[in-house]
This record gives sequence, C-alpha cells and structure tokens, in this order.
Amino acid sequence: MSFQRAKSGDDLKIPARDWNACLDAAEAYASRRGGGAVTRSQGDGGGEDILIKNTTAVDLDRFAVLGITGVIIDPADNEQEFKNRIALTGTTPTTADHAGKFAVLQEPCAAGKIARARLDGLTVCKIDAADSDQYADVADDDATMLKGASSGSSRILWRATGTGAQWAIARLQGSGSSAQELYVAAEWGDYLECKTDPFATEDPIYVAKPRSLRRSLDEGTSGNITVTYQTNFEKVISDSGSPPYPDERLRITPTYTAGLYPARYIVAMSIGETGVTRPDPEGGSDIPVTLIDLNVDARQWAEVLFL
Repeated sequence: MSFQRAKSGDDLKIPARDWNACLDAAEAYASRRGGGAVTRSQGDGGGEDILIKNTTAVDLDRFAVLGITGVIIDPADNEQEFKNRIALTGTTPTTADHAGKFAVLQEPCAAGKIARARLDGLTVCKIDAADSDQYADVADDDATMLKGASSGSSRILWRATGTGAQWAIARLQGSGSSAQELYVAAEWGDYLECKTDPFATEDPIYVAKPRSLRRSLDEGTSGNITVTYQTNFEKVISDSGSPPYPDERLRITPTYTAGLYPARYIVAMSIGETGVTRPDPEGGSDIPVTLIDLNVDARQWAEVLFL
C-alpha cells in the first residue's frame, strides 16, 4: 500500500482503508512505547495516568477519588487486551478496603463511564486535613476528597490554609518509597503508637508490628500448644502433650517501650496494606494501619530465664 502526502490547500479525502492503516500504525507505535491506556503526562507532574470506570451511581467531577475495585478487561476474557491496556474499575472509597488503593480523576467522569485518572505522581486534589498533617489517604465513604493524617500512602506537598477540605497538591503513593524514624510511645497487640520524637504533641502515628510479633496471629490453641499472652509483649507457651513439658515464658527482645531513657525508636515505611487495623476513636469502622515496622533492631521472641 502506498500513501501520497497532502499539500496545503488540497481538498483532503481519505479512503477508509488509508485512515484505518494510519490508526493501526499509531496504535502499534504506542504499543511499542508501552502505550495503550497508560500515558505519562510531563506537563502536570509526570505521573501515571490510567483509564478507570466510574462504577458509582453519580457523576464525578475532575479530581474526585475512586477506590480501585478491579479491572475492566479480565485476562480470562481477553488476555491480549488485558496486557495492552491498564483499565481499572473504581467505586466510592472506604478506609477499610481502599487505603493506598485509589486513583484521582484527571477529568470529569459520568456514572458508568470511563475517564483518565492518576495513580501516582503529582496531582491536584482536595484534602480535609489539619495544618500539621503531612500525609493523606482515602476518606471513608467519600469520593470528593482525600483525608489528611500523620501517615498514609500519599504526601501532601502544599495545601491551602484553613479548616475543612482545601485544595492541595499531593504526591500520590509518595510515602511508600521512603522510611522514617519514629519514637515508640505505646505498644498494642498488633501495632504501635508512635511520635516523631518523645516530646512531640502531634497525634499518634500508628505502625503495624512485623507479622511474627503480632498477637492476633499467635494467641490461642493449636493441637497440644496453647499460647497465652500476659501482656502485649510477653506470652506463655504451654504444651499439653506427653510427657509433660514445662511452660515457656517469652518476651519481645529488645523491648519496644522502656520509657524516655533509653528511648526506643523504630524505622517504619508505608506499604498501603499491612493487614492490621485499629479502632476508630469516633466509633466507626476500624481504620487500616498502613505503616509497618521494618524491624531494623531484629526484635524477636526470647525466653525469659528466672535465676
């Protein structure tokens, strides 16, 4: 097939087969560059834009927030198209299901329609936050804005002053790639209450314990073995098998909390989903804990010896 270039002023009439060939060439070029439904916008933050379907029953404005629920094209239905195009489905986010799993619309999207959305990188959005909040994540049952917090999947770079929801610039998924050192103020069964330093007056920063140190994954009876917690950092292991075995008393070593002197610090990182939740102080649904202790001090269970 041969093409003939047009000149300025020509009465341009394009045969259908030529137009289709042009489209095929453009799609092939985009595919070789990793194109499809994913585009990278350099003029407004260079983040990843994907296509997302608004599965809510309401029309959404630009910069609304959708919690990711799945994919538009299932690989079981069309594997090639699934590989070519990243296209997701989204709904009104909840803290229980969508912490760290959301996208911000880059254009208005009617109910049931598909639009471009930002998964990571810089974006404009509205955030309901205090001036001291440095991070943000989804607001519970609210698609209009993000919720500020002392930790979360996204970093607040700038926010208009004032109370309530304000326009902001955020780096989505911005805290997931960096670790922070935190002081341990209190210890619970599966998580820690932390601060940036022992004398900080900020709201607590919640950090999940490593899986091997979580009470909920350990306490109870399995076969002959019964694990009973005396405190959140001490347990007794009993073996009812025969012959009788003595009980073992174990503690987390080194301890997480030992007062101000010596102060105990951890290094924490946001991973979005830790599997740990904490009670909502206002009586709502449990709140996901998105930071996890990297356990750089190699804390573990060690037997307590009574001399």
